[in-house]
Amino acid sequence: MNAVSRRHFLLGAAGTAAASAVGLDLAWSGGHRSPAAATDLAPSDATVVLCTLYGGNDGLNTVIPYNSSAYQSLRPSLAYQPGDVIPLDGTLALHPSLAGFKKLWDSGQLAIIRGIGYPEPQLSHFRSMDIWQSAVPDTDVSTGWVGRWMDATGADPLRAISVGDLLPMMMTGERALGAAVPVTPMVIPGDSALAKDFATLCTPTGSEPPVLAAIAQSGSDLLRVYATVSAAMGKSDPYDTTTSAVGTFDPTGSSSVGATPAPSPPAAATGAASSLGAQFDVVNKLITAGLPTKVYEVSQQTYDTHADEKANQAKLLAELDAAVTTFVEQMANDPNGRHSVVVMYSEFGRRAQSNASGGTDHGAASIAFIAGPAVKGGYYGEYPDLTKLDGNGNLVFNTDYRSVYATLLAKVIGEDPKVSLGGSFPLLGFV
Repeated sequence: MNAVSRRHFLLGAAGTAAASAVGLDLAWSGGHRSPAAATDLAPSDATVVLCTLYGGNDGLNTVIPYNSSAYQSLRPSLAYQPGDVIPLDGTLALHPSLAGFKKLWDSGQLAIIRGIGYPEPQLSHFRSMDIWQSAVPDTDVSTGWVGRWMDATGADPLRAISVGDLLPMMMTGERALGAAVPVTPMVIPGDSALAKDFATLCTPTGSEPPVLAAIAQSGSDLLRVYATVSAAMGKSDPYDTTTSAVGTFDPTGSSSVGATPAPSPPAAATGAASSLGAQFDVVNKLITAGLPTKVYEVSQQTYDTHADEKANQAKLLAELDAAVTTFVEQMANDPNGRHSVVVMYSEFGRRAQSNASGGTDHGAASIAFIAGPAVKGGYYGEYPDLTKLDGNGNLVFNTDYRSVYATLLAKVIGEDPKVSLGGSFPLLGFV
């Protein structure tokens, strides 16, 4: 069975759509943990949290060369004025929505990767995101850089978890896959009589044809992820195959046979003020609970600001700022989280010159943020020269995005980057 088919089974194809993954609107029930001082990052207990900003965030209006005459000239109505921004120094400033990021910067917990991109940039959302998630810019491949790491080092789906309904390409390997964990509760269809049959179906016997064995293993993986996450969150597993229990994974910890899924609790109940905040809230609970996961992924839509960019980007960056700063503060006070590293990236930046609709079109080089208690804050890479644009009027990259991945693999995950990236790239000093 190929990876796509197996992935679709995990996500609910072949009649198990409602059992797509683990629903987690939960509260951690463990005891209070006292703050712990951060120590040097060690791959044995470090965690990567990848935050994908879909749509192409405008890096030029995120980390802003506010005193640049070229910047003001390229964007007569879209440029921010010196009095509107949050200065980092005499040259660069943060977008006015990123006040929390400024606090992280001042405490040395925010790294800014300038001029990040890849050779021969593609302006298609889909192709460029494939390039970022596969880490292969010159060839169309079906595997992601995290998936290839899993292929080489172990197929346990708990090693990489994406919070959402679909598994991103980055977590797809030839033989191994991560797990997709939705924020909303999980519902297993049917009545109690279905439970034992479903569990039996998901138990490989060793004598079935390879295709059926792969299907059975997929179901077994699903149930294992479900049970493990339930237990890690301090809840009994409502899908208990020894007692034929089947039903809804309720945030209160109860199960209901054949019931309609309980609605998600309001954002305030989970400590999340936004969709992105809710995703980070799930990651927070899983890290705090001590899961063996090395890579998490969350995402935010959509930074494709062709029109009315100032209002749209300000709202998105405010959501990002609140979610990330809250998460970093929580992780700094938890022994399982103090080595977490949050990476924020987008598939490309925007055109240097604004358009006639108060927005920007697809561009190339941009910025990325790295945040966390173990991060060595500061600038990495050079800010692109606004007077030396490429033939399409885009910023020219100088920091290969694969250097970020190589650094994460070598210094956070604890693996030779060549296993996943197929080559050597200079490591950066953000950890």
